[in-house]
Formats: sequence, C-alpha cells, structure tokens
Amino acid sequence: MDGLPKVAPSGFAARACLCLLALLFPALVPALAHAAGLGRLTVHSTLGQSFAAEIDLIAVRRGAIPSLAVRIASQEVFRQANIDYLPLLSTFEITLEQRPDGAPYVRIVSRQPVAEPLLNLLVELDDAGGRVMRAYTVVLAPPAAHPRSPAAPAPQSSPPAGRMESDPLHALSGALRRVLWP
Repeated sequence: MDGLPKVAPSGFAARACLCLLALLFPALVPALAHAAGLGRLTVHSTLGQSFAAEIDLIAVRRGAIPSLAVRIASQEVFRQANIDYLPLLSTFEITLEQRPDGAPYVRIVSRQPVAEPLLNLLVELDDAGGRVMRAYTVVLAPPAAHPRSPAAPAPQSSPPAGRMESDPLHALSGALRRVLWP
C-alpha cells in the first residue's frame, strides 16, 4: 500500500541484550556474592536505660573488615525513606567490633537513657561491593519489676491464667496503653 515491504521483527535487539547480559553476568556475580550485609539486631537494654544493641554482619569476607564503614543514616535519608528521625539518634555511637570467634558485628550504644519505647533505625553499611541500608524497628521493653519481698502483700487481682506479671509482652502492652491512652 505505501510501497514499503512489511518486515516482521526479528528479535535482534532482544537477542543482543541477552548476549550482553550473559557476558556481563560473570563479572557482576563476584561483586554481588561478596557484598557484606546487615543481619539480625539484638537489643541488650530496656526502656529508661542507655541503648545497647548488636547487629550481626553477614557475608563478610576475610580481610574486608577494615574496608567496612557503618553509620546511622542521615536525617535526609530518614526523610526520603519517610521514617521519623528522633534527635536522640544523633547521640548513638555505632562501631564495628569482633566477637572472640572473629565474627564481625555492629555495636550501637547511646550516651543517655532512652525514654522512647519505639525506635526506628536506618543503618548504612559501606564496603567494596557497595552500600547496604536496612531499617530496624526496636520496641524497648520496660525494666522488669523488682521481685517482691516475701513480706509484701499479694496483689488484689491475679493476672489471667498462663500470664505472669513479669511477662515482658504483658508489661510492654500495658506501658504502651498508658502512653497512647492516658
């Protein structure tokens, strides 16, 4: 009709992209396979104490520890991630440490007691393979109640069956109720 022959797409562009990916993939795999990562966060403090926590590092190559850098993300990164930044986070000290068995981990401590029961942390880890960022939500449990002396009177009402007063989840839910609905 318009004088030009109709040519069916040959798929040349798709094949060229696949070939390029096949050639580049072996070069990218070592960098991806050796990137360090941020693992589980373990909290060692309670509400009202100085914050103390550890984050396991995963996939860290031998000899790579000196090239690692870890920090709490900046206020700007928190804003971009739509996560509230508490000024208290600027007082946190974050360091790379090694366990006695040589396993690396991140240690996070604060210089002052933490009165917030809920903390959102954004932790950045840089290594030769790139940057990893992970968000953590920390719920700080209130300190355990001091054990009652034998002479102390029994409480008027007993807790529900199967739940003890020292149950951290029960205590935390009570503390959150008092904060949220005074």
